[in-house]
Amino acid sequence: MMMEVYVLKGYIKIQSSSVILHDKNSETLKAMDAWLMSCNPLTVIGDISSTKEYNFHDYDIMLRKLGTDGIHYMISSNSDTNNQSIKATTDPSLNKQYSNEYFSIKYPTTWQIVQDDNQVTGNTTVSVQIMEKLKNDHDFRPNINIIVSKKKWSEPTSYLAQNTIAHNKQIMDSYHLLEQNDDIYINNCQGSVIDYTFNIQGYKLHGIQYIVKKKDNTTFIITATTDATKYSKQKVIADKMINSLKLK
Repeated sequence: MMMEVYVLKGYIKIQSSSVILHDKNSETLKAMDAWLMSCNPLTVIGDISSTKEYNFHDYDIMLRKLGTDGIHYMISSNSDTNNQSIKATTDPSLNKQYSNEYFSIKYPTTWQIVQDDNQVTGNTTVSVQIMEKLKNDHDFRPNINIIVSKKKWSEPTSYLAQNTIAHNKQIMDSYHLLEQNDDIYINNCQGSVIDYTFNIQGYKLHGIQYIVKKKDNTTFIITATTDATKYSKQKVIADKMINSLKLK
């Protein structure tokens, strides 16, 4: 067993462990996954056959299979209560909230509601679009929009994701799919996520789109769009907002 601990200003921020288990590897991996899922993570991405990430309010956990006989387990704090300087620049408090009959989501004061309950097609409504407030006349403003489908889709989210990808490739020559993952969770609702880039109006953008369904087939499409050149920084805020999402 090997363990690494990373400390920032006197506080443990990351604890990483690698364990060789040989014939007990698969059994232990399944047991760890079951225990982590029982803790009700906010979102889950990936699967235990390779790498699985569990996001909680104050920390993130990564579980990775090391070949056939080992496990890598890492827990990292995402709470900035011990480091106010980081919090002020990269992870502002989500002290505002939007709520309707379908969901609620929190967002920082540096963002604003730009659309509310806007009709898109006969089957879809943009329940809300939240965008970073205007800073200047040239920077792209990262945004999140949430669509609640009026149709109760019986098809799996993987099918809906494939249709979305095919449609986007038809209408955007610059659309480039990075990944499709069909084993993610938001608020205990399973679904798919599409990771992609595209160009529009002189900007190179990076999009993450989640498609999740409740047990009654109510379908939510959550899309976060960021400037591809500032993806790492803007993703921190977008992820925290999506992690605050409560589906009703």
